[in-house]
Amino acid sequence: MAALVLVAAFSSMLLSAARAGTTLPKTFTGSLTGSETEAPWSQGTGKFTGYRATFTFTKLVFGQGAQGPYTLLSGMLKFKGFVESLSAPTGGAPNAPIGNCTAHYTFQLVKGKPFSGDLGSFSQTGSVWHAILDLGIQTQANKINATADCGANLENTQNEFGKPARIALSISATGTFNPPTGVVKFASTQRTPRSSSGGARTDVVKGTLHGTG
Repeated sequence: MAALVLVAAFSSMLLSAARAGTTLPKTFTGSLTGSETEAPWSQGTGKFTGYRATFTFTKLVFGQGAQGPYTLLSGMLKFKGFVESLSAPTGGAPNAPIGNCTAHYTFQLVKGKPFSGDLGSFSQTGSVWHAILDLGIQTQANKINATADCGANLENTQNEFGKPARIALSISATGTFNPPTGVVKFASTQRTPRSSSGGARTDVVKGTLHGTG
């Protein structure tokens, strides 16, 4: 079913482009830089600091793949790890000390292929064409520092990010597409409201993708 939806979406995209007298390239290549920032947030008695993760993609290639006509097929990612901390009160059990546990999680890229993405939703509004970029970056906490009040099990901060502790960055950006040159340019800032599992997020993406073929 998902494959049928992707094919239908691509057919619709090609039809819209054809009606506008535009031929979409077979592939896109280029480089992108940006960041994702999560604002501080709280859940129950726990308080999260949020984070800021920065990234640089080079040698990107978008082409036919599992996620549609412009799946991210390959590229190089330079990524700076980030820290998110969680504080929560301890104690409450008989004879348990009452204090505050603060755990600092240092997130790095997961091993293997830590990123994925796709480019699509080419559409025209007036004389301006747009395209939407979606990127996913998978991170895992390989180092955890905690205060003395946390105890062996980090109290109730232990499994807030899952086990192993992971955060998936989901980055979206809208760029402008120039049909005569086949170039998509990004200077995008997009904000996502707070959800039940995280704080409000701000995605910033800059860069250029060049269509070929």
